[in-house]
Amino acid sequence: MVRIWALAPEVRQWASAAEAAVPRGLPSARLKPCPYDTIEQVLQQLLVTLPASAVRDVGLGEATIKKFTTKIRVYWSDCDVAGIAYYGNFFRFFEQAEEDLYFSLGRPRPSIYHDLQVGFPRVETWCRYYKPARMGDLLEITTWIGRRSERSMQFCFEVRRDGDPELAAEGHYSVVSINRKFQPIPLPEEVLHLLREYLPPVSKRAAAK
Repeated sequence: MVRIWALAPEVRQWASAAEAAVPRGLPSARLKPCPYDTIEQVLQQLLVTLPASAVRDVGLGEATIKKFTTKIRVYWSDCDVAGIAYYGNFFRFFEQAEEDLYFSLGRPRPSIYHDLQVGFPRVETWCRYYKPARMGDLLEITTWIGRRSERSMQFCFEVRRDGDPELAAEGHYSVVSINRKFQPIPLPEEVLHLLREYLPPVSKRAAAK
């Protein structure tokens, strides 16, 4: 567990300082306290520094980050000539899942765009495929916010065929908050309040980018 904690930058720095201090006989009173008071705070920091697949593999985050699940049908128009969902359409499935999240909170994204004069363009996308999704399949898509900075959020997605516990695909994309002049701005307070149950702590690493 100590090795896992050390993955978080601040915890790693503290652990290195503590390890270096012992051989020199440095009094403990001079050692800066670990920046995290509880295990929960350590885990929260890990959740914004580890990739989604790593978080799932070590079993972290299930109880600390709220997730949203929706279902989307694969139609003929989504598929190639073999009747398999075209790989690029998975990003549209991700968009639909995010859209459903906002609808579930009572605030569709167009109203945010028009009322707050703010947009959220995608600046980075990634997807890995494990199983084909075929025409007629009902897909269960789980969505959560894996990390955020003062001006950006990373939406993470897991796709499963309904009734199948194994992943069909997983992916994520990052969005940046901008004004109508396409200038980056802090995430609006109204958006932070709307997504409050889904937000992880601010990632210092992401904020530095």
